[in-house]
Amino acid sequence: FSIDSSGNCGIGTTDPAELLHLSSSGDAGIRLDKSSVVATRIKSVSTGLAFFVDTSSGTTERMRIDSDGKVGFGATPGAPFDFRTGLAANSQFTINNASTTAGSGAGGAFLKFHGSNAASAPQIAGIDGSMTNGTDGSESGILAFFTTNSGTSSEKMRINSNGTIGI
Repeated sequence: FSIDSSGNCGIGTTDPAELLHLSSSGDAGIRLDKSSVVATRIKSVSTGLAFFVDTSSGTTERMRIDSDGKVGFGATPGAPFDFRTGLAANSQFTINNASTTAGSGAGGAFLKFHGSNAASAPQIAGIDGSMTNGTDGSESGILAFFTTNSGTSSEKMRINSNGTIGI
């Protein structure tokens, strides 16, 4: 354990490079105990950073961020974003928008697909799960599919809450 003149704290190193610097010849980690039964661990592994949950039934890796930027849930990532089943009873993936404003394109969540240069490319397609006001003033859900041409996004198909398909 060491603290340098800048206030950086090192565990396993005498030359800490950050405010808290953990160093180990094996995997370095941080353990957060909630009780004697459950613990959360963040651990440096050979491919990146892994997040674990320890329970009385054993240790389970829940998420990993690899050094190449891939993120995996439930497994070591094989793709840039890799979500595997088995995380929950129904293995769902949720995109949640906290907005409660009704109207087309509002009160829902949007999944966007970008071109090859995602940092600067415009959205080229999207899926919008929105709340819309019905004619009776109630809200109903829709699932809408969009594409973009020359920077203009337009809805191509919609599945209404009653199951009808249209635009």
